Amino acid sequence: MRTTKEQNMHYRRNVLRGLLFMIMVGGFVFSIINFYRGLIPLAIIELTYSVISAFLWRKIMVVKNFQLLVKAYLLPFFAQ
Repeated sequence: MRTTKEQNMHYRRNVLRGLLFMIMVGGFVFSIINFYRGLIPLAIIELTYSVISAFLWRKIMVVKNFQLLVKAYLLPFFAQ
């Protein structure tokens, strides 16, 4: 039986995995739209972030430094 902390971390990993999937799909869609509209730099940034999301989506369940990974991943969202 899992402890409360293990259950909490498993839940957090599942929630982040769902968010990564949505960001991955949305990023691919918007990068295609931006390529079509001629906004190449923006499309490349979105495509890059989508690829990073796809990579993390596969690795998030086994990574040991989960909190550090979350902070590093969310930093570009809030950087201005």
